[in-house]
Amino acid sequence: MRESKRDFPMYKNRICKLCWENKPCKWASCFLTSGEPAYKTRCDKCHNEYKRSVMKRPKSKEMNNARVRKYQRENKLKAVKYKGDKCEYCWYNKSIAALSFHHINPEEKEYYPWQILDWWWDKVKKELDKCIMLCANCHMEEHERLRNLSYNN
Repeated sequence: MRESKRDFPMYKNRICKLCWENKPCKWASCFLTSGEPAYKTRCDKCHNEYKRSVMKRPKSKEMNNARVRKYQRENKLKAVKYKGDKCEYCWYNKSIAALSFHHINPEEKEYYPWQILDWWWDKVKKELDKCIMLCANCHMEEHERLRNLSYNN
């Protein structure tokens, strides 16, 4: 991995995804898993125009957040139905908000299901296959049981 951002060029020639011209694109202030720097997909000019157009839209951020929350609710409903509509220990099924997903084997956990509810369903489903669905009470009791097991060992 690189030691500082000075080890690589601040701009890299790429094809801008808006104007389709080969122009310098700025470093995106993050790294890829390979350790290489990530570069933006838009040139500075297109990026600035895009930002200005987004800022002119009224409440675009709130509308986008509402869209994401709606998508997350739909995926949570789909996930609850996928896992059987009820807590696997006590069969509670009154409130979807009280149902959560517990990883059977914590070492297999790649993501928390609540973090990926706005991702593609196939990826959510892959993570849900490693989980059981529990109500809030049973979930806390399960974690308490696991803590007590680790203390006794």
